[in-house]
Amino acid sequence: MKIAVDGAVFQEAGTGIPKGVRCLYENAARLTRSLDVTVVHRGPLKCTFSPRIKSAQIGVAVPNYFWRALALPAYLARVKPEFVHFVHLPWKAHVRVPRLTFGSKIVLTLHDVLPLTIPNYFASEQDELAYRKRVQNDLDRSDLVLTISKFSKKQILRNFNVDARLVVIYYAPTVEKSSEYSTPPSQSYHDYFLYVGGYDKRKGIESMLKIFIELHEHEKLQSRLLLVGSAQHYSQEVKNLLHAGQRKNAVAELGYVPDSVLANLYANAKALIYPSKFEGFGLPPVEAMALGCPVITTKCTSIPEICENAVYYIDPENEEAFRSSILDVEKSLELRDKLARKGLEQAKKFTWDNAAKTFLDETLRLVAETS
Repeated sequence: MKIAVDGAVFQEAGTGIPKGVRCLYENAARLTRSLDVTVVHRGPLKCTFSPRIKSAQIGVAVPNYFWRALALPAYLARVKPEFVHFVHLPWKAHVRVPRLTFGSKIVLTLHDVLPLTIPNYFASEQDELAYRKRVQNDLDRSDLVLTISKFSKKQILRNFNVDARLVVIYYAPTVEKSSEYSTPPSQSYHDYFLYVGGYDKRKGIESMLKIFIELHEHEKLQSRLLLVGSAQHYSQEVKNLLHAGQRKNAVAELGYVPDSVLANLYANAKALIYPSKFEGFGLPPVEAMALGCPVITTKCTSIPEICENAVYYIDPENEEAFRSSILDVEKSLELRDKLARKGLEQAKKFTWDNAAKTFLDETLRLVAETS
């Protein structure tokens, strides 16, 4: 089975979406030798693949719009893959399913439609209409649509007309515990809580930062908060809080770290704090649970579907309860052990074997239906 993958997703930094799609293909290729995968890209890729996954860089000098409208279809006409896989990137308006695919079936991964769930996401009504039109066009051109949670599936069906089969494929941890552990230069972290993710408003990190600063000011908490991830959508409020937290030695930013370091940060943290209010899936809690790290998170959007009863839930709008959750986990080894055990059990439900098998089954089913 020959598949061409639009490589735009792999031209991004190593965040959850590209890491998840890469793991899906690596494991699908491991399960069957009949899979012939080529990542087709214009710009340089930000990740590497095993020898089973090929890549083809084409049309480097062609502008993005014309690359997608002309260069990519020309490549597909020549290679004739059975499937072309596109991954929707809401922050990249030009990454769309082109009109011309020359007989290849279209697989679209639409991780979520959170822009339609988050209040006041769009700057104008015209922006929202443009987003809706773009997503609907991609859905209309697709033969199989993949998403990552029942919550996301429900939101897609609520907001769009979907004629193609819409299938949930749960992602699994993209990091594993490693014996290679190196802390950032000249720094060593012992007692700490961990946050992994972006800094945009939906992640709810403002309250988390305020609480850590306050608890340190009143000498109620010794553990620091370590933040891992790319600081995109960096509001002035978050910037001010980070500076205040760093001055009081309550907060430290690590930025992007290699997977081996991230895995060990999870494994040695008092807990992952994940106060997000809007998620299509929520990969950090799954990775934390799989590595025996207790999780403090919210009951918002997809998170209770993924975490079930294996985590300490908070109301992100209730700062008193949020504060208490941190102190409870800080003080009680018994509570941390209980959450770690429940998390390890819950994380067993998310495996790349299951994800890859579902992906292969669905693509083979589409072949059978059209042959």
